[in-house]
Amino acid sequence: MLARFCLRTTIHVCALSAAAWTSLAVGEESVSAENIDHAGIITRWDEQSLERGHKLFLLACAPCHGTNGIQTINPQSRPFAVDKFQNGSDPFSIFKTITGGFKNMPSQTWMTPEQRYEVIQYIRESFLKKLNPTQYFPVSETYLGSLPKFDPARAANIAAIKSGQRDFGPVLESQLGTNLADVLTFRLQDNVTLTYDLHHMRLAGAWQGGFLDLSHTGHFEQRGEGQPQPQGTPLRGLQHWYWAFNGRFNYPTEGLLPRGPLPAALMRYKGHYVYNRQAILSFTIDGRDILELPEAEKADDSVIISHTLRIARGPAQLRLCMGQGEKSSQQRCGLVLPQGSAPEGQGGPVRGRLVVAASVIPNGDLPQGGHSIGDFVAAGAFGATEGLTWEVDDQQRLILNIPGDGQPRLVRVLCFAGNGTAALRKFGERIHQAQPEAIVDPETLTHGGARLWPMALDVHGQLGKESNAYTLDTIPVPFNNPYGAWLRTSALAFFPDGRAVVTTYGGDVWLVSGLDTPLEHVTWSRFASGLYEPFGAQVIENQVYVTCRNGIVRLKDINNDGEADYYETFYADTDVSTFFHSFNFDLQVDRHGRLYFIKPGEYTDYKLPGALVEISPDGKRAEVYCTGFRVPNGLGLLPDGRLTASDNQGNWMPASKINLVRRGGFYGYVQNLKGGGLFGDQWAPDGGRIDADRIKPPTSFDQPIIWMPQEFDNSSSGQLYVEDPRFGPLSGRLLHTSFGKGWMYYLMLQEVGPVAQAAIVALPFQFDAGLMRARFNPADGQVYATGLSGWQGPPDGKDGCLQRLRYTGRPAKLLDDLKVQHDGLALRFNFELDKAAALNAANYQLEQWNYLWSANYGSDQYSVEHPGQKGHDRVPIQDIKLSNDKRQVFLTIPGLRPVNQVEIRLALQAADGAAFKELAYLTINAVPER
Repeated sequence: MLARFCLRTTIHVCALSAAAWTSLAVGEESVSAENIDHAGIITRWDEQSLERGHKLFLLACAPCHGTNGIQTINPQSRPFAVDKFQNGSDPFSIFKTITGGFKNMPSQTWMTPEQRYEVIQYIRESFLKKLNPTQYFPVSETYLGSLPKFDPARAANIAAIKSGQRDFGPVLESQLGTNLADVLTFRLQDNVTLTYDLHHMRLAGAWQGGFLDLSHTGHFEQRGEGQPQPQGTPLRGLQHWYWAFNGRFNYPTEGLLPRGPLPAALMRYKGHYVYNRQAILSFTIDGRDILELPEAEKADDSVIISHTLRIARGPAQLRLCMGQGEKSSQQRCGLVLPQGSAPEGQGGPVRGRLVVAASVIPNGDLPQGGHSIGDFVAAGAFGATEGLTWEVDDQQRLILNIPGDGQPRLVRVLCFAGNGTAALRKFGERIHQAQPEAIVDPETLTHGGARLWPMALDVHGQLGKESNAYTLDTIPVPFNNPYGAWLRTSALAFFPDGRAVVTTYGGDVWLVSGLDTPLEHVTWSRFASGLYEPFGAQVIENQVYVTCRNGIVRLKDINNDGEADYYETFYADTDVSTFFHSFNFDLQVDRHGRLYFIKPGEYTDYKLPGALVEISPDGKRAEVYCTGFRVPNGLGLLPDGRLTASDNQGNWMPASKINLVRRGGFYGYVQNLKGGGLFGDQWAPDGGRIDADRIKPPTSFDQPIIWMPQEFDNSSSGQLYVEDPRFGPLSGRLLHTSFGKGWMYYLMLQEVGPVAQAAIVALPFQFDAGLMRARFNPADGQVYATGLSGWQGPPDGKDGCLQRLRYTGRPAKLLDDLKVQHDGLALRFNFELDKAAALNAANYQLEQWNYLWSANYGSDQYSVEHPGQKGHDRVPIQDIKLSNDKRQVFLTIPGLRPVNQVEIRLALQAADGAAFKELAYLTINAVPER
């Protein structure tokens, strides 16, 4: 069963011995490790478990086995109603087959033990009991007593260990240590791990015994300041796999940024395909497209690394280092050997041969005598090897020379490290016995396979209890899920049909459907995994774009089965920092198709820190839009195409703020002036260079439209402009979100000539986590928000949230607008005011203050009347006027002038007698002329 998940693993059968895949040892180990109450689960079978098993069968099994048990869709799949089970038909035997895999069917431990047994129950009752009775094993008390026993104490211990496990999918993109900013790590067979440096398309590590140690990263800790590290024993001699560029292994690096990819003319990483639990690299070297499928297989107690390459036609001659001998005091040699026989010199044709870098011990036992082989690194190839040649250079590199071709070339390279002539002979026999026709073309694995995560997780939404104009609905996040995924929700986008795209800090993308008004049947479905800290998302022409720490990834569902099959590098960031807080924030797209994200400045080692980056619609060009941001966790886009960007209090940042940015603007954050800061001698905003010894710190910066004190917003996030009238009286406004508070706000914008400013009011809703992104759902016209908690966030904030701010249709009483005039403030309301209350000056409490822009962390609040003195100034109100429609008051304020912060506290009464209290903050950058 479950052959739907098998097609992508058939290449393993070609490469490995049959015993390695037909043995149930793996399954038995998994069963033993899980410490399952087999008898207890079987005795609890009932009608409900049978129905759950039916649903699982339709999801995971029917696409290959069919639904009637007789006619299968995949010829390799077993017809349950007529065939015999090869490993036993009793429930425990079938359980071991599902758990450990069999032949082309991989292990199915993505299902819980209970779910595996529910599938077995359905197969037994639907296909075996009546249609195939010889395979229907009767369950007796004696049989139940013979099953492995459950150990509660051991179960508790295993549960504690498993609480830290994560299913990252076939590969995970991350940094590695502090030196490699962008790697893709593969989890291969036999507990072998390979990791590729994507900036140079070279192997960055190979080890056995574990995956990545992520224990001190954001995958397992809220703040996660550690770096991913190898977890296992390095595979000696198998760490070297890299390409020459322009025919040179020692290529010039002058003018290259140290943390970005090589120029596209030399190398371009295009992305990776996912096919079952495998991943296929797609890249170009010297202009020739290459697909690479890495695999591993056992060779006695050693490991063979396999690389299947599909190399596109092209004139460029390529050179590939497949291994490199280690430095040793022993004599070294390079050999080209047919089937492990005597040496034939330093180079030669490839077909039927292998190339070796070895230590040579005199007076040994080679067939012709004279020397024996000590430690060696060897590589062999088969497939389309005509015209390929080996070479061993003076650095002990095993080099494969690939000529220019008029046709694509498919070749498989095996790499092995060992000791002694016998081991070398055995590896030579492995090469000699390989069948070229058994090579699986990686291109055949690029069209989409079966789903990795077929289960949709159902949740029941909770409608808000507020009876006012707006209410806050909650869509539960499935924190407990079969994949161990930590759903620290980080970004949000929508398809036109109303399905939500939700990303997580740990690299997932989930699709959320069923977002109708009652939220009774909402489902979460995992769409992608293994992304590099995604903090922004958009849906453009029905394709998902995600901002990651290494650029923008476009996710393509090639076979339309609800999961991404191609993780395409739409834009590769040219400067990827290894500091843990070096995120790329948000993703906006304007009406011209240009995309925008923003990079932090503080703590990072970017050569151009704190920059808003504009990407061309085709992803091929990047331009710095403006600079001077500290930790700008969020952007916004106005209807006229102008961008907003928030920032957070810290060094060179007096308080949290929202900027209405302009091209070429500078927004206040100053990093170090030498050695690679904003005004360093490496990069300038215009792409040129700046002499740091001549530059002085800036004396001013572009003012924000609004400053906000810490008690109001201590960590700002993204903005959202809502135009749809279905959102009620808050439509036509710019909304703002707070990561620190978990609040949402609305702004009242004002432009005085070329100068913009705003007032801001908080909405009376506490979200479940620190908000990151708010997005408008085109299907229902409401605003949804998502976020996470960690080193900031509201008290008792959840790990993630997805919530909807919904307009109920009831009337709302709002401070509708606030404008600065030449001699005072005009406050507009969307309801009639009680005249007596409106004209009572005691109902208006106004204070003002300024901030100090300096290298210090944040700023005190300073008097406007007495510069340099800490404190607030009361703002005197000389007169109050109420409009004829009783919806606007004008506060006459003599001597009104620009100021960073005005606090306005209102305690008014509506004409209907209802009390109205509000707190607003205002920034005045310009006062209109009379």
